[in-house]
Amino acid sequence: MVSSQIKAEEIQSGAMTEAQQIIQDAQRKAYRLMSEAESSAGSKGEGADQYAREVLFNLEERIAETLGQIRRGIDSLNREEPVHINGNGHSNGA
Repeated sequence: MVSSQIKAEEIQSGAMTEAQQIIQDAQRKAYRLMSEAESSAGSKGEGADQYAREVLFNLEERIAETLGQIRRGIDSLNREEPVHINGNGHSNGA
């Protein structure tokens, strides 16, 4: 009977050790998966930030070009000589 009790304790001890190893392996795997997920999310976030940065730079360029056109239009209007109209509706002309 003592022999079977010792055998049962050995089996129980072995099972406990194996269970602890399984738990530790599962924890390591979970940490690794979480780390990989965070890394992947970080790189995707960086990619999204880079895309947004490019879109904003392109938008800035287009706005700058449009602003340049507006300024050139204002400048050309300022360079034109004003036309004065006399009392009879005709211009005093140049």
